[in-house]
Amino acid sequence: MDQLIQVVGALFILVAYAAAQFGRMSQHSRTYLVLNVVGYLAADAVSADARAVVDGFAAGALLVMLIDSMIPDARADAGRAAGLVTVLGFAVAAGLSSLS
Repeated sequence: MDQLIQVVGALFILVAYAAAQFGRMSQHSRTYLVLNVVGYLAADAVSADARAVVDGFAAGALLVMLIDSMIPDARADAGRAAGLVTVLGFAVAAGLSSLS
């Protein structure tokens, strides 16, 4: 049951993010806010292990959003792949730091 709640919460957040990225919804709209709050509340209702998975997903989405909005030169040069490559770089860095 925890996994179902986790997936539903993640989908609320993902739908809001995707709609904003494709220009279907403003990041300042009430709907965007409600989708993110409901997604957060669903994620907060699950166990600690499930919450760790949600946090990891949210961290990845945050990194992609930061690359897309705060580093436009990287996006202009590399396109949409800049966000994914940056997240993979952070994942490798996190993996290497956990080895020591």
